[in-house]
Amino acid sequence: MTTFLLLQKNKHYETIRYNFYFFFCLISFISCKKETQDDRDLTLEYCQDNMIFSCDHEPQGNFYFKGKIDGEDFCVSSEQGYIEISSVRTITVTSTQDPVFTPGASAPISSFYGLSLSPPNANQALIPEDFAPVIILQTPHIADSIVYAEKYYLDKYMKEGDVPLINNACNIDKYEGFFFGIVWGCKLFGANSFSSSIIPVWLSPVDNMQDDMTFRISELSVEYFGTYREYDITLELECDLYHYQASRKNNKHFGRLTEGVFRTKFTTPN
Repeated sequence: MTTFLLLQKNKHYETIRYNFYFFFCLISFISCKKETQDDRDLTLEYCQDNMIFSCDHEPQGNFYFKGKIDGEDFCVSSEQGYIEISSVRTITVTSTQDPVFTPGASAPISSFYGLSLSPPNANQALIPEDFAPVIILQTPHIADSIVYAEKYYLDKYMKEGDVPLINNACNIDKYEGFFFGIVWGCKLFGANSFSSSIIPVWLSPVDNMQDDMTFRISELSVEYFGTYREYDITLELECDLYHYQASRKNNKHFGRLTEGVFRTKFTTPN
């Protein structure tokens, strides 16, 4: 179980707990060395400027992401050893009066279903490589202390046709829209190892006004097998991508994603 804390206006920390490694590594800064702002700024600039999106094959199989970013082909897939990870995830609140996080001590304030395509080193000591992109998709949040069964989120939100993406400029928040993001990281300059401190770079359409954004579930099938069900989902995306930081508005434009296809296949309890 992984955690990170986001400072809210009500002076509480919103603790988002994910159960997959890479997302945690990218947004948790665990350092054996004191970080300086110069180290962070230099690492972030290096990590932003030197990412190369590429695709040397036509992705096939049960899960992949492909598209063009400013006309350059980009893809990740099971053929590259990528793994698909999916589960229900929750958000809890811990008061700043008692900021020590204790798992299970607080009831969730919301939950959602998350999907990711993560690089093969997920099974290698939980340590990612520089510039290893992760593709992340999250359903809208449900504001409730109840954590529902997986099928509840999928039946509620996964429907063929156009679906909304979070866009704060259009007043579509996390309770109404899906979140889509591409994230990678680089070792902090001067750190002793990759795992000691990781600086993340996020791309997302979240905070910027777009009139020509496409996000739809183009194919959806569900098969039932006794105690479990199998989902086969294909989404299509076209949007502008921005360097995304939750603390900022109007983040810097990165490029245009076209012909984006996110395909995933996974099972859940029936």
